[in-house]
Amino acid sequence: MPGDRTFSAASKRKRNRRERILSTNLKEKELLEGDLGKVFGHYLVSSFSAAFLIAVNFLIDTICVGQKIGEIGIAALNVSVPVTGLLYALGYMFAYGSSNLFSHEIGAGRKKEARVYYGTALKTLTGISVIILLAGTWFAEPITWALCNGASFYKESSRYLFYVFAFAPFYCLETFFNVYMRNDGKPAWSAIATLVSTSVNIVLDFLFVWVFPFGLAGASAATGIGLVCGFLIEFLQTFRRDSALNVNHCGYSPALLKSIVMTGFSSFIREFSRSFLVLIINIVLLNLSGETAVAVYGVIANLGNVVVCALSGVSNAIQPVIAVNLGAKKYDRIHRLFRMGVLTSAACAAAYAAFAEIHPEMLISIFLDHPTEELAEMCIPGIRIISPGYIAAGITTVCNVYMESTLRPRSAARSALVQGFISPIASVLMLVPFLGTEGVWLAFLIAELVSLASAVHAEKTSRIAILPD
Repeated sequence: MPGDRTFSAASKRKRNRRERILSTNLKEKELLEGDLGKVFGHYLVSSFSAAFLIAVNFLIDTICVGQKIGEIGIAALNVSVPVTGLLYALGYMFAYGSSNLFSHEIGAGRKKEARVYYGTALKTLTGISVIILLAGTWFAEPITWALCNGASFYKESSRYLFYVFAFAPFYCLETFFNVYMRNDGKPAWSAIATLVSTSVNIVLDFLFVWVFPFGLAGASAATGIGLVCGFLIEFLQTFRRDSALNVNHCGYSPALLKSIVMTGFSSFIREFSRSFLVLIINIVLLNLSGETAVAVYGVIANLGNVVVCALSGVSNAIQPVIAVNLGAKKYDRIHRLFRMGVLTSAACAAAYAAFAEIHPEMLISIFLDHPTEELAEMCIPGIRIISPGYIAAGITTVCNVYMESTLRPRSAARSALVQGFISPIASVLMLVPFLGTEGVWLAFLIAELVSLASAVHAEKTSRIAILPD
């Protein structure tokens, strides 16, 4: 009968709603009360895998271009790093800035307020990325000219950058949703989306660079299409019944933008500073030793990208768990997670440093099949000097993310500024006039040690008012 069917449909909706609430509560209970080692391990595997695959995504373009086009191709590719870095930095700023507040509200039991932080960040980031798409595709050539200082590989870089700008929204939004998958209790989907994105990029890189003569433009388009695939997987997950990220249920409040940007500003600095330094060091090396030195730095910077991305997987693993436990005032779990993050990051970085000291030539061969003697002579000592600095860099990043996740944005931003801009630029300016190209490599090591000391001091002095022992 019609009445029975109506009653049955209403009962089914209520049952589905109860199941959705129960599923959400179980996720929160695991984060707040589950075995901390298992929770950290679960998030670490997914976050580390996703971060490593992101690094592989960067590498694929460089390897294909380096093996097919050579040193000039790598130098041209390296010029685009400040632009891609800016796009990723915007994605991370809005993602971490809002997701730390989102998870804090979830932990405190305020789900409606949490969704407003999410919706405000998502809609603002979408608008900014569309503006970048329009402006970037229109002014791609003059932007490239400024970035490469009129070098001979200007045209090649311009072709690559045009497609970077064309896919700008997906650079930002894939990054945004990748972070939110972990904060919504779905770290595995973050890794799956990144795996699909990377796989698509690998296949299309082979087709567009090796099979068809599309060159750097093909490599850029392959990366963009891969990001679209990753974004679609993540975005579709937001429509699941147990997700708190459905765009139809999120709000928007311009009043929250200030707190979102302030909380995520250290993430922006951390990401963009690496790209900005690439631009500065490219200019320094061009004046010191010419285009070969820029190609050398292209190899070293891309190796650094892999290591930094892998280490960021550790900090990504602790971020959502710390944020939700802060909302529930589970301070002991927060302190233990921080210690786990520091030890794991240091161990991973030490393993890479040991390999780089023993086999630097193997790392060079990943990018260049037959490197020139001049390039090898510059690159091998550079890799050996820089690699121990990643131990300090990993611990510093964990400290910064820890401060950010526990809502200490000013301390996190100050520490990120020291690590990202002040310390490396000051070190380069002091050492390069006396040591030349070798001074650039040594500056990185010194800068990371100074940054670590600054981060530890900032964490200790700001903790007293926020986190009881």
